[in-house]
Amino acid sequence: MTQASSRHAQRDVPRERAPDGASPARGVARLRTLGEALAAAALYALATPWALRPWFLARDAFPHVPGAYGTMADADLYLNVWILAWIAHAVLTDPAALYDGNIFHPAPNTIAGSENMLAHLPVTAPALALTGNALTMLKAFVLESFVLSGVAMFLYVRHHTRSFAAAMLAGAAYSFTAFRVATVPQPQYLGIQYLPLALLFVDLWLERRRVASLAGLALAIALQALACVYVGFFTLIAVPVYAAVRLADARERRTAAAFGIAAAFACGLLALVPVALPYLRARAEGMIPEHDPAMI
Repeated sequence: MTQASSRHAQRDVPRERAPDGASPARGVARLRTLGEALAAAALYALATPWALRPWFLARDAFPHVPGAYGTMADADLYLNVWILAWIAHAVLTDPAALYDGNIFHPAPNTIAGSENMLAHLPVTAPALALTGNALTMLKAFVLESFVLSGVAMFLYVRHHTRSFAAAMLAGAAYSFTAFRVATVPQPQYLGIQYLPLALLFVDLWLERRRVASLAGLALAIALQALACVYVGFFTLIAVPVYAAVRLADARERRTAAAFGIAAAFACGLLALVPVALPYLRARAEGMIPEHDPAMI
């Protein structure tokens, strides 16, 4: 038998597959990636108190920006800590009053005047329930944001480079950049962990065409908007641009791939509708003013 006919015969022999369609080698690779991601998370968790010293380890202190800008930053910090605490408190005690913050009584829907940061509830609600302390809750929120942001970028770069070192460096650069550390007094900007995941799920969909990747993309888009409205807005711009560039390199079933991404994007937006309704109602009532887009 010639070499060519041998290769042809090998292609005709059916290969055994794992029950879920994944090869054993892929399962081992996934476990390795998971182990590396957990190691990265541990290192980022250890680095966070050091990067935010001395505030993070202080018993009774809030982060503060020195200088003339400090007064405005402090006001923003107190507002956002109150929002985080109220949202966590309302979920634990009276979810129906989620947007009816205990301010400007008897005005309803007061949370719609600013951020809601609902994506952080899995961390803020338990922290507040266990300690009853808004400062401890803030530190848990900050730790979550720094660690998960680093891990998200780690996974994105690890997927493209297969390099643990490159992914660790990228995750650290994304999460611990000096500008980001200086933003701690404005915690609403810290929740940026879902943007890299949205980009990663675009790539996974284009490479493997699995519905799970589209579900992850929709979830990442929704969670990023729920973590920070500002970053969520830019995510709604960045993800389609990124997807368009990646689609240009797709060689097979490009139209079907584009349709899948568009469907996932639409599902992510649809998931935000219930959260957006109080804001639309507040705008209709004049509580949220209309701003000139050119100024923004």
